[in-house]
Amino acid sequence: MKKSKFLLVIAVIFVAIFVITLCVSCGDDKDKEEGTFTLVIAGEKTTEYVLELSIIKDNGVTDALDYLKEKEGVIVEYTTSVYGAFFNQVGELKSSDADRKYVAFYTNVENDFDVSEDATTYEYKDIILRNSGVGASSMTVKDKAIILITLATY
Repeated sequence: MKKSKFLLVIAVIFVAIFVITLCVSCGDDKDKEEGTFTLVIAGEKTTEYVLELSIIKDNGVTDALDYLKEKEGVIVEYTTSVYGAFFNQVGELKSSDADRKYVAFYTNVENDFDVSEDATTYEYKDIILRNSGVGASSMTVKDKAIILITLATY
């Protein structure tokens, strides 16, 4: 009798673990945010991409640019370090020490705004974007976000 109760308890525990694991793995898809965001490359010509949030994994705008490189053939060159990605080129935009130019990121996501006294803005389609205070890999990408990439001077 003790042995059957013990086996029954073990069986109930295994079933409970299975159900919990199943629920957790099913919930992963529900946790993914749905919607789109706009990524703009503003150089001599301005190119706008409306992208699904589902392409973002763990690296913010870097994931989006890797996607555009693979799917659209956009030139994207960057190096990574412990500080994140440093972009040398995005599309026709190319950093240049000689010209003191760097690839700059602007956003409408307030959490990522540069709050320093050196913050700059960029007007795009009557929307004021602010330069990002975080690296591209850490930028917030959410529904209706606008990320604009251009060259800036230091």
